[in-house]
Amino acid sequence: MITTPRDRLLGRKMTINPISKNSVENSMKNKNIFVVHGQNSKIKDEVTGFLKSIDLIPIVLLDEPNLGKTIIEKVEHYVALTSFAIVILTKDDFGVSKIDFDIDDIRKIFDEEIDSTDLLRNARLDFGYLEPADFPPFIEVTELSGQLLKQIKPRARQNVIFELGITIGILDRKNVRVIYEDGVELPTDIRGFAYTSLDHKWKENIVKELKAAHIDCKDVK
Repeated sequence: MITTPRDRLLGRKMTINPISKNSVENSMKNKNIFVVHGQNSKIKDEVTGFLKSIDLIPIVLLDEPNLGKTIIEKVEHYVALTSFAIVILTKDDFGVSKIDFDIDDIRKIFDEEIDSTDLLRNARLDFGYLEPADFPPFIEVTELSGQLLKQIKPRARQNVIFELGITIGILDRKNVRVIYEDGVELPTDIRGFAYTSLDHKWKENIVKELKAAHIDCKDVK
């Protein structure tokens, strides 16, 4: 008796002959596509609109009823009802490794400059985290802060990376595609994973992956 994560979440048991597992998986395909996104609504709307245009049904967590579930339960529930997931990585946060740039140096810069410019009056450094809204004026203040700018990278929201892991765990890597905004930092734990840049024929690539996953959809117009 073999059950997949998706089967367990749906509360069903399925006997799968390992030799014919692919045929069983293919028969489970539907047109529901789970879409994970960050704060860039324009890109999210573009992706969901495209999915609708090729005769698929985008499932966006915020648009679905909560059903009395916690956030993680809701994610698991709706991912299990889909056949494929598209995860959108956009430039929503900034991040820098402490290995690359010591937070004590950042704090030193901050302490030296806070009294010398009105630009930083409302800035806050808390547990090594600089508020993104405070970051632009801060990076212009000192020569050392220019070095910090070179190390800081735009990142996707943490919940997006978390949900990426959930979709891989439930749907398997072959049924998950990551599309990313150019310049965003990509997760290192899944290097070698197939990524698609939003600047490089992403629609054609998505259709190709969907068809490879045996999901019936229209071609790009």
